[in-house]
Amino acid sequence: MAAGDFTAKLVDGTAVRASDLWKDRPVVLVFTASWCKTCANVHRSVAKVVDRHAGVALLGLVPADDAGPAADYANNLDLGAPLGAADGKVWLDYAVREPPAVVLVAPGGTVVRGWPGGVDETVLDKALDDLTKQ
Repeated sequence: MAAGDFTAKLVDGTAVRASDLWKDRPVVLVFTASWCKTCANVHRSVAKVVDRHAGVALLGLVPADDAGPAADYANNLDLGAPLGAADGKVWLDYAVREPPAVVLVAPGGTVVRGWPGGVDETVLDKALDDLTKQ
């Protein structure tokens, strides 16, 4: 399945286009929310796995109406990875009804897999190994 392209406004005010990220590398999307403690744990766990895989991008996404508190969320997580706000259509395009959810996109923009509720580190690690060793 082709990944839906979108633009997200990052907490620092810049915009990022998803297709620019997955043009030539895998991307892990974390659908999260500033108020969700489970989401923060999932986001940290995913970031730890992504950090072990050179060349993989991580992008956290909060709902558009959560953009204000998202900066504090990003500061508290201190992951060094971008966090942006995306409108409800983006969430629906990825079949995310509520956070947390993790989606793996292959280079070129094909959705490899999604995990509602989060993903175990070993599962994501293997999926990224499979993608980066091709």
